[in-house]
Amino acid sequence: MGKPTPKDRISSNFFTVPVKKATESTTAYYYPHRPKKPLLKIGKAATGIEWGIDYHTDWRDNLPQFITEVKSNTPFTDLAIFIFRHERLPEGHDNVRDALCSVMQERFGEGLVEFLSRRMDAEKIFFKHGDDPFSAVYQDSLTESPFSAVGGVSNRDELQTLDKTVLVDRVVYLESLLAAHDIDYQN
Repeated sequence: MGKPTPKDRISSNFFTVPVKKATESTTAYYYPHRPKKPLLKIGKAATGIEWGIDYHTDWRDNLPQFITEVKSNTPFTDLAIFIFRHERLPEGHDNVRDALCSVMQERFGEGLVEFLSRRMDAEKIFFKHGDDPFSAVYQDSLTESPFSAVGGVSNRDELQTLDKTVLVDRVVYLESLLAAHDIDYQN
């Protein structure tokens, strides 16, 4: 008895349905369709292999579009933590970022690892989770600010190095917290 074919092995869920459709498509099939920023190309017409899956040409530009709604200064670090939430990070690394990159190298291709690593490097000034960002308990975003600094106090010198857009986002976030708790800040 031989191995089942990919068609027989695949069940129906949010990703496998498009994979099945892509194998039958005569034109290139891109995924996902919404937002109109595909990350993958799927199927023979797009990859040359019937059950092929490959990076979309614009994936580097499109990936950040998927996390624009995330209220965090460290969305790519948060994404890596989410992806590896069930993994035990390897010992012997100086920090969480290096440990995450080590695990990424085992699972992902060089292009994606390099992309995520560069994004995580750009976020490291904001990463305030210490060496153990994993928690067995959910933390409500209204009680734990993604902008909170160690000890709850921002470093003035650190803030002066920030881009204007980042500071505006921070002010808007803090104002939303004040408004949510009916604290008058307009006077």
